[in-house]
Amino acid sequence: TEAGLIQGNSVTDEMVSNPDVFDPGIGLIEFYPTWLNTRVGRNHNVLNEDPSATWAFRQFLHRRAGRYRQFWQPSFEQDLYIKNSGIITTTISVDLDGYIRSSQNRIHIAIEAAGVWYMREILSVAIVDANTMSLTLDTALGIAASTIDRVSWLGKMRLDTDSVEIRYSTGGVSTSSFRIVEIKP
Repeated sequence: TEAGLIQGNSVTDEMVSNPDVFDPGIGLIEFYPTWLNTRVGRNHNVLNEDPSATWAFRQFLHRRAGRYRQFWQPSFEQDLYIKNSGIITTTISVDLDGYIRSSQNRIHIAIEAAGVWYMREILSVAIVDANTMSLTLDTALGIAASTIDRVSWLGKMRLDTDSVEIRYSTGGVSTSSFRIVEIKP
């Protein structure tokens, strides 16, 4: 749940798809996707401020085994807007905001409240009215709606390379820059 640092003015995501083209040479050409989902790639920049943070980062990279093991990461954006008040249990009300058109395949969310991340799975979606939908979560949250800072989509990521370079500086500070790819929304 650690957001990468931004280089420049904004985050630049790259959409990657891998279609197979079937062209028998007599007219109709057909395209078949080899992946179920388009993959979104992003540069991830890390600043470790002391040797213990660098060691924890190295352990994270070791657990990933390069491109082999996947991990969940929030989008760190305000993807859903909460309409609830009071204590939230297993049902939250959010703005409809184009969910059916663009995000209906996403069933994992990360809720940040008072600096703590809560990962949940969406079990069912119900449209309440033209502007509101209700999401049923797999487990109760038990937090006040007023403490929620943001609700982000969770994506299953992996490293885009088997090799990650860590650059060491003075005072135990280290930096690293590598690409991650969302392989499953």
